[in-house]
Amino acid sequence: MLSKFYYFIVFTSLFLSYSSCVYFRRLFFLFSTEIEETIQFTKKDYGTLILVSTFTYALGKLILGSLNDKIKPERLLALSVFLVSLTVLALSKATTFTELILWVSVNMFLQGGAWIAAIKLVKVNFSSDNFSTLFCIMGCTNNFAGFVAPWTLRRPWRDAVQLYGTIGVGFAAYLALSLSSTIPGTPHESKKKPEKSKPKSLLIFLLTDRTIWIVSMFILIAVEIRTIAESWTPIFIRDTSKNPDFDLKTFLTAFDVGGIFGGLLSGLIVQMLYKKYGRDQSRIIVGLNCCVLLIVSTAMLFCTGMTTFFGFAVGALVYGNINVWGIVSTDMAPREITGTANAVISFICNGGSLIAGRPVALLVEAFGFAGLLPFFLAHFIVPILLYYPCRSSALKVKAE
Repeated sequence: MLSKFYYFIVFTSLFLSYSSCVYFRRLFFLFSTEIEETIQFTKKDYGTLILVSTFTYALGKLILGSLNDKIKPERLLALSVFLVSLTVLALSKATTFTELILWVSVNMFLQGGAWIAAIKLVKVNFSSDNFSTLFCIMGCTNNFAGFVAPWTLRRPWRDAVQLYGTIGVGFAAYLALSLSSTIPGTPHESKKKPEKSKPKSLLIFLLTDRTIWIVSMFILIAVEIRTIAESWTPIFIRDTSKNPDFDLKTFLTAFDVGGIFGGLLSGLIVQMLYKKYGRDQSRIIVGLNCCVLLIVSTAMLFCTGMTTFFGFAVGALVYGNINVWGIVSTDMAPREITGTANAVISFICNGGSLIAGRPVALLVEAFGFAGLLPFFLAHFIVPILLYYPCRSSALKVKAE
């Protein structure tokens, strides 16, 4: 009984640690309307902020994510939450648009190592039989944070952001103490010091691997659409809705409830198809279908304006897609390079957030939100081109 309670506390701490990072990442975008009234900026400025901040987020994924092979992940996770909380406190004091870009970008950069650290701790401290299920539950951290966020908004925005930043600092202190005392030392893959040329050669090897790029492209589409949903749908609702405050809350709730539903259901469907198609092909079949349906649902959201219904569908398919291809990414590389491989994938797929920034801003400025329809339809080229490579061979990275 004590053992089950112990593992429950450990997993809950890991779940809440990454949920807090997601929550702090979303704070600016949730308060974007109120912040715009205080610190004036245009839609082009908003697109620039998304572009810069998501680039730093991708850079953080690559740099800080790869540190999980060198630093104990429990230390990196607690430090990430602490530093991100400090940037939230700094954001509450921002008075210019330049300061907004600075603190939102630093916030996103410092989160780069948190996800891989949390997943690595799950993989090390729980049995392999439960890993797929626990991975899907961890994948719901985005939805949990997103579901809670709209209902915790307080005005004025500066006071709310300062309050949550202070809570984050306290939670980081709890993580530093609890994870170091409850989680046994995480084993490193090798005690030997790598050769000086190794990191560079490994990075080049992974960046030129076909499997890395196939998996990255599918996750990239999901990350791009998730960024559009989180960053641009509030603007779309504000411009088109008669009751924007209510519609925004219902959209965000539907999106995140759908994400929880889709993340868990995708894992269940993969398990159901396992006996018939095998481990790899069952994941690929579900992943391909999620990607196609995601593109269709996102296009319909902006065409019809049915933000609640299609918000639920897009949320379910975004996180179903991310979870399935995320599981593929954790199993496709040899154990000794798993951390670096996932850091590279995270760096590439966050290019989707860059696309959702300035390019989308230019489309919206020029054609309105109607200009997004051909933009979304162009995404079909990815599943069409990658269908045969996915179905014809196992998605595995071979060691050098």
